[in-house]
Amino acid sequence: MQSADGDPGHEASLVQQAVRQSFLCGVLRCGWALHNAPTHLQADRQVVLAAVGRNGDALEYASPELRADRQVVFRAVSRDGCALQYAAPMFRVDLEIVLAAVLQHGMALEFAAAELQASREVVLVAVLRHGQALKFAAGELRADPEVVFAAVQRYGCALKYASPEFPADRRIVLRAVSRDGHAQQYAARMFRADLEIVLAAVLRHGMALEFVAEELQAAREVVLVAVSRCGQALMFAAVKYRTDRQIVLAAVSQLGYALKWVTPKLRADRQVVLVAVLQDGNALQYASPEFRADPEVVLAALSQDGLALRFATPELRADREIVLAAVRQNEHALWEAASDFHKQTQAFLDAATCLIAHAGEQSPVFTVRNIVVKDNDTLELVIYTLGGESSCEILPVQASLHDLAWRLVTRPANRWRPPRVHLVFGKHRPSAFDGRRSVKEFSAQAVQVDGGCRCKGSYEYECGCASEWFQWGWICPVVFQYL
Repeated sequence: MQSADGDPGHEASLVQQAVRQSFLCGVLRCGWALHNAPTHLQADRQVVLAAVGRNGDALEYASPELRADRQVVFRAVSRDGCALQYAAPMFRVDLEIVLAAVLQHGMALEFAAAELQASREVVLVAVLRHGQALKFAAGELRADPEVVFAAVQRYGCALKYASPEFPADRRIVLRAVSRDGHAQQYAARMFRADLEIVLAAVLRHGMALEFVAEELQAAREVVLVAVSRCGQALMFAAVKYRTDRQIVLAAVSQLGYALKWVTPKLRADRQVVLVAVLQDGNALQYASPEFRADPEVVLAALSQDGLALRFATPELRADREIVLAAVRQNEHALWEAASDFHKQTQAFLDAATCLIAHAGEQSPVFTVRNIVVKDNDTLELVIYTLGGESSCEILPVQASLHDLAWRLVTRPANRWRPPRVHLVFGKHRPSAFDGRRSVKEFSAQAVQVDGGCRCKGSYEYECGCASEWFQWGWICPVVFQYL
């Protein structure tokens, strides 16, 4: 006689148990795994309860018998109210089940039976959870002031679904626009010229200016509030405000892209353009041509979005330092550079990780004044800051420029951002592309000087360290705040 261990029926049972256990573990992690379960497991009460307990709308994949099981449906709608749509029709008229559903998600009211959509208790619960549920309420409840007020208090644009008399009700409209400025479009036309309501709307969302009467689109107070909340609202303001510097600055500081709706005169205003590109680098495309060729403006744009390099002039897209700044912000920016750089991907990626700052970057400046080889295995460097403070650094003889930059960046007192530094060796300022070069190579450029106020080539130094690069404007004066 064959043993139990060799019984084919017993082995099949073990396989089924293993499959069941596997799916049970699966639906506990993701209820939607029920979709891929065998039919007999979609009819397994324990498996389905576990699935809907994790994702209520997994009820969709349960067997018809379990979609008619009260406990399964209750657990499903308690987890996701909109799972009510997959329940057996009898539960759409079940007050307890429907209340559980709309309490979890007000929009589940859509799947309730008509008689419960006309239930004041159910509808109030639904709109208090999600004001848009007013859309599915019975007509008489969309004319109920308390229900409508509760709905717009939760979702201003629910005013769209209220009975026709409510868009003309000042109290309801004011509540609606205070919740969502876009509700202004559903208010009665007389309120488009109501200063209090309009201010409440644009204060909530500037784009509500689109639905305001022309006389208030020309009101400076209203426009200033609107563009301060959403710069794009400038497109709906009276044309005269596109030349108003204060309003334009408020708009582009909130949304740099608003530069698109500014007049050519202010697109040629340096401050306006800088504010815009610092908020959104891609606003560079709307700047006047001279600023798209300006290294300072382009670098400001690249600090926000490296891909803004595409809007720089061809000359700047062929500048290694400018391209490096872009790549440091977004490595994909290399493909917006001059085609000559496309084959230098690795060189740019290596430079991007180097702690030597790129030209124009606001980072501290350190001047190396003296390099001495000690015992053939160490380097002793005398380093000055812009403030004239000196220090001595000891490095291995094979140390690279990147190693030196790392040593300076990781000093305990240094907390600047980005964590990079400018290095100056006499008249030479190595770039991030020199990061792998040995510090020792630059010993000829570093010169010992008395008093720390002159360097090779007779360049004058402010505060102990200023160079030709500083005088040319490549190193922004703001670096002083980092020291």
